[in-house]
Order: sequence, then structure tokens, then C-alpha cells
Amino acid sequence: MHTPHFLLLWKAKDGGVTRVGFTASKKVGNAVARNFIKRRLREFYRQNKSLFILADFNIVAKKGADLLDFHQISTELAAAFGRLRKKHGH
Repeated sequence: MHTPHFLLLWKAKDGGVTRVGFTASKKVGNAVARNFIKRRLREFYRQNKSLFILADFNIVAKKGADLLDFHQISTELAAAFGRLRKKHGH
């Protein structure tokens, strides 16, 4: 699933726990920018675990994602995970 600044990849599973990975390539920016966006994504996951269905996720940051503040990241990803939950009936 694509959003303006992120790509969400997931594989549903029957049991176990939800796992989440974060990817930011050099297209996003230098090491400081990549680590910055990954910290924001980890914080989004920490605050919004209830949005995640039982699956393995990888959230890939696109170019420009490092320019967003935390509120913009949260709004964009919450909408995407809302669509995902609605689509998959969870």
C-alpha cells in the first residue's frame, strides 16, 4: 500500500506476534535523516499498536519522509492502517 511518503508491506499470519521493520534507503537522505525517520516510525508504532493487524510489516520511507513532523507521519500512517484494517476486516 502506498501513501505519499511511505510504502507499507505486510504478510498476514495466523498466530504469533505482530512484527514491524522500518526501512529508509539513501534516497531518503544521509544517515542522520534516515535514523531520524526510523525513530519517528518506531514511536508511531509504540503509540499505535492497536492499529496493526496480526502480520509482519515493513514500513519503507520514501524520499521526503524525513521532512515530515511527527504529527504528519502519524496522520498519514493512521489513515493507511485504517484502510488496511477495513480492507482485511479486522
